Amino acid sequence: MSLRYLSSAIVLTCLSAMAVAQSEPCNSIEVPVGIINGSGESFHGLSAADFSVHAGKTPVELKNMTFDSGPRRIVLVVDTSKRLSSETLKAERLLVETLVNGARPEDSLAMVTARGPQHVVKFGEEKSAFQAALPADGESRHGKEQGVLDAVMQTLPLFGDPKPGDSIVVIAADLGGNRGTNAKEVASALEQHHIRMFGLALGLVSTKNVALSGQTTTAWGLAQVQNAMGDYSYNTGDSDFYPLTRDSGGLVLSVMNYSSRMTFSVKNPKFVARLKQQSMAVYNVIAGYYRVELATTHTGEWSFEPQPDVRKVAPNMFLLYPRQLTGCKADAHVAAR
Repeated sequence: MSLRYLSSAIVLTCLSAMAVAQSEPCNSIEVPVGIINGSGESFHGLSAADFSVHAGKTPVELKNMTFDSGPRRIVLVVDTSKRLSSETLKAERLLVETLVNGARPEDSLAMVTARGPQHVVKFGEEKSAFQAALPADGESRHGKEQGVLDAVMQTLPLFGDPKPGDSIVVIAADLGGNRGTNAKEVASALEQHHIRMFGLALGLVSTKNVALSGQTTTAWGLAQVQNAMGDYSYNTGDSDFYPLTRDSGGLVLSVMNYSSRMTFSVKNPKFVARLKQQSMAVYNVIAGYYRVELATTHTGEWSFEPQPDVRKVAPNMFLLYPRQLTGCKADAHVAAR
């Protein structure tokens, strides 16, 4: 066979293989699921047999379930608004310090500031860069301001191609002050880039009854979704913080301004202990989660629930997972492995 015909044959074979690969139906989806207790600690040793999955009323096969504690990329979005009180800024610095110093050596952290002079700390920079990017107490802050959701969108180029466990932690009083970015756009971007969003709220957060679900909380603010009766809603505070985190598979904790009976000052040892505990609870949920493979191409709402015997022995089990399945995008997850 001549070299020309051999080359043509190789090209045709490669094209045929590509066509077959493209025509093969994608019949499974991988979803991140956090399974934690009221302190944010992960449950270990669970398997597919311990849970049931439904798309609407239709049962879905849970093919595989593996705990993943691999390296993480985490971007902090930090509110530096001049409207924040001195005590709030001090608490904010402590939250950032706890997350940066508490991360494992194999993890990579970055940061983007919002509602003040813009600062970006990229992956790989020294730990000291994070505190240097935050305003000092009493510092005069001037510069081009961007809203919190604007800053969330600014984090996306820092990640590049998706990797398992990519996460954003928003430390903010609320999600306002944006220059054209809305919550719907952010939700779509989180879904597209396979990023979970978490929050440490410096202000009040609204938990609204969406799709007949309600929220109960532990002393640390961890949310659990349950079936609800009627149209109950709790509308105090920012309306986008909770759904953006919950629907992406994350959570938001209220760390300040949630009670009139507590002194929110870094001079209060109990408050400092709570700040550190909550920031590490969020970090622990990011550091370890289950990669759940579902045998479905379903798009839309779905449910992931423990079997009755599991719920009985672990009543304080909280489940964190994206609330919408987005169809057959397994190739993106495979590429990220």
